[in-house]
Amino acid sequence: MRSWITVGALALSTFLYVTLENLPIGLLPQMAAGLGVSASAAGQLVTAYGLIVVVSTIPLTRVTHRFRRRRLLAFLLAIAVAGTLVSAFAPGYPLVLGGRVAVAMSQAVFWAVVTPAAASLVRPARRGRAMSILYGGSSAAPLLGVPAGIWLGQQTTWRIAFVALAALGLIALAVVAALMPDLPPGSSDADRGSDPDPARFRVLLVTVALLVTGAFTAFTYVSEFLTEVTGVDPAAVGPALFARGVAGLAGVLFAGWVAGRYAWPGVLTLIGVQAVALAGQYLFGDDTVMAIVAMSLAGAALSASTVLFAALILRLAPGRTDAASAGVSTAFNVGITAGAAASSALVGGTGAQGPVLVGAAVTVIALLAALAGTALTHRPRVPADSGRPHGLLSQVSESRVSRRMTSAARERNRNSTPAAGRRMASVRTEQDQNSTSIADGRAASATRERNQTSTPAADGRTASVNTERDQNSTSIADRRTASATRERNQTSTPAADGRTASANPERDQNSTPTADRLTASATTEQDQNSTPTADRLTASAATEREQSLTPVAGRRSGG
Repeated sequence: MRSWITVGALALSTFLYVTLENLPIGLLPQMAAGLGVSASAAGQLVTAYGLIVVVSTIPLTRVTHRFRRRRLLAFLLAIAVAGTLVSAFAPGYPLVLGGRVAVAMSQAVFWAVVTPAAASLVRPARRGRAMSILYGGSSAAPLLGVPAGIWLGQQTTWRIAFVALAALGLIALAVVAALMPDLPPGSSDADRGSDPDPARFRVLLVTVALLVTGAFTAFTYVSEFLTEVTGVDPAAVGPALFARGVAGLAGVLFAGWVAGRYAWPGVLTLIGVQAVALAGQYLFGDDTVMAIVAMSLAGAALSASTVLFAALILRLAPGRTDAASAGVSTAFNVGITAGAAASSALVGGTGAQGPVLVGAAVTVIALLAALAGTALTHRPRVPADSGRPHGLLSQVSESRVSRRMTSAARERNRNSTPAAGRRMASVRTEQDQNSTSIADGRAASATRERNQTSTPAADGRTASVNTERDQNSTSIADRRTASATRERNQTSTPAADGRTASANPERDQNSTPTADRLTASATTEQDQNSTPTADRLTASAATEREQSLTPVAGRRSGG
């Protein structure tokens, strides 16, 4: 309940600002007479107000976007109340104008922050209704606020009307300051667009400016149209405008029901309704009923579109929603200014019908712009590299793959290295035995040969040589085996196994068939993990070992 009361207070604030902006239009004669200025100078109180809003909305929103929403809105409403009171009690024109400028600057920021502020008060599913309540206040201002203020000013003085509006602002200020949550900026999901789309948001800005331009081109001289073209009695213009205001309020309430799911299609529909209504007003303007119905439909379409624009701001904002709302507010005010200027330029040459026709044509252009936004809606969004994950997902995926590959490599090394090492140890042992056996066999053959031609002394020398050679051969073989074992223990990698495997072809020439098969099997497994550089180093070591073994055996046999 507290949230909805706050939304109601914000709606009252929109009612206040729209009434403050337009009230001097109906009180210009009284204000000019009371301030002692011309009617054109009094008209600047309205023109300067609108110009300040257009120029200052975006810069002031950037300056104030870090303020907490409750404090910022309370501050803005306080400025509006103070500026209105200054204008009400000002003794001269300059001070009245200064008060109006202050109110205009507060309104510029207010329209930028009020939409996300109201949206943050309710759940996302209820935001469409909250927007309809919020903008219902702005739609009720032309219907009730401006006529009531004009009546009060005519019955008393224009100063009393301004004081009454200041009192209304104090009520809204008190409720906002007491009930609105004091949240930091960025704490609500309504502070950022739910589906950011810069391209469609730009289309939205163009659509808003064109739609409002078309509407105000036709509406600025609506009183002249009713009296000159339709033939309505001047006394009946007020009731006709009242009917248009009621239709606008009904449109706002209806838009709240469709804003959540059908905002963009709803905008297309409303633009189409406005185009048809203005065309009908131009074609059937001489019929009183048709003219009033067409004018009322156009008013309903424009008022309802403000709710859908708010819903699209909350969805498509490419960054902060207050900045996006400032952009839409600026486009809206540009449309008002451009429409009024176009109407003033046309009415002198074409009469009151010309602006209505031009307004219908501009509305058709707005419809084409909105259709371009629809094309963007249905365009598939394909990432630049759709086959690969992006950002944090890519980093996580690559990290997982890297960890898996590293784990698999460690496990493969643990499984392969011990098995290959055991096979090589067995091959080395058998080869050392075969090498020793062959050396012993050669020594025995040489001994038998020498025994046939030598003397017992030579036999003694030969026996001594044989014993020494056996000891040396065994010692050398033991040292080579121990050195290879230490190298394998230090490296314990497939590359070290590969060095030993590459030496096998040299030893295979003297090995038995069984050793050949074992060596070939171990060599095949180890070659998968070895490198050419390790093979060359091992082959060089094997050659050097064979060369060192042969001269020693030869010298011992020769001796």
